[in-house]
Amino acid sequence: MYYLSCEEAKKLQINCPNGYYFDKVRPEHAEMINNLWSARHPGSLRLIELLITKNTNVGLYEKDSGKLCAWCLRLQSGFLGALEVLKTHQRRGLGLVVAAAISRLIAQQLNQDVTALVNMNNISAGKIFQKLNFQLQQEEHYFWSMSLPKDSNAIKWPANE
Repeated sequence: MYYLSCEEAKKLQINCPNGYYFDKVRPEHAEMINNLWSARHPGSLRLIELLITKNTNVGLYEKDSGKLCAWCLRLQSGFLGALEVLKTHQRRGLGLVVAAAISRLIAQQLNQDVTALVNMNNISAGKIFQKLNFQLQQEEHYFWSMSLPKDSNAIKWPANE
């Protein structure tokens, strides 16, 4: 887990790269985001749709094409997650820019500290948060579990996902 205080997040400098612009991630991008998400699972498309429509998020779009190239969503737990850059746009610092933009947005609009969960094997994501002065919370580990109801009809997902 990485942590950045609200005060520090408000100080982040955001420089949108030439040829790009920031906007919210739109619902029509949910399927693409879900397909690229390392935590994808049955029902995760609906989760991504809800995160896009209900939570803070930031997308980085190409000015010329309007194509979504990089994004970060705020997960249902409040952590930053689903930080992704399209393979065709990697190695340009776009992940760093998006992570900074959503962090400052959370601090300015919600007046909250910012946390991010990063898989221990995801060295690239860890470096992004370290560059933004997030502090790695040593010995903090999170384990996810899922419980399903005994009655398989108790949860209704679209298309029975």
